[in-house]
Amino acid sequence: MGGSGMRAVALAAIGVIVLAAGTTWWALRGPAGDAATAAGAKAVDAPDPSNEGLRVSVTGMPTFDAGAVDDELRIATHATVLLRDVEMYQWQEQCVANGCAQRGAWSASLIDSSTFKEKTGNRNPATLPFGSRMFTATSVRLRGFSIEPAVLAGVAARPRPASAGELPPNLAAIFRDDGGALYSGEDIANPAIGDLRVRFRVSTDAVVTLSGVQRGQSLVATAIPD
Repeated sequence: MGGSGMRAVALAAIGVIVLAAGTTWWALRGPAGDAATAAGAKAVDAPDPSNEGLRVSVTGMPTFDAGAVDDELRIATHATVLLRDVEMYQWQEQCVANGCAQRGAWSASLIDSSTFKEKTGNRNPATLPFGSRMFTATSVRLRGFSIEPAVLAGVAARPRPASAGELPPNLAAIFRDDGGALYSGEDIANPAIGDLRVRFRVSTDAVVTLSGVQRGQSLVATAIPD
């Protein structure tokens, strides 16, 4: 299994519960029949050599040394995870029995206009200047356990308003504020092909319960074979 596949498996095998406002919510769960659930793990308060190799669960507020920072747009946070969501306004083709029509639409992925059935001359940009990404804090811990911050992506996520004034001068000249989002065009009500819309979300300032296998000072998942 490749590195990215192992990472996906590892994240899928860690149980995450958010305890907020009296509710319990599963963000990630183990596959059916797997013991990777908080209910099937030994509850602990800190790493203990006697639990080495055992499945444990720990509850608390994640801490870190430095918050997540968008290293391209220079948006800084005091958060475990910063999620950047990017959309571009592009031509989109929709075909039905009586023909095809092309219209502008926001999309988080590139739309290849060379594949359009109707050759109208409408062309989309070939690349995104920058795409959606996840940024994480450094040295994330939970009650003394070192944890992979990506496992917290989306947990208790909330919008993180951004303004053009936070951007480097070259990008501040391109973007304008749009209700907490960043917009690269002239008129958000009438976007043009190639315009960008950027939003941010942050996680997590909630108490979480993580379950996994104790490996030294780390809480990790067990890889699941193909």
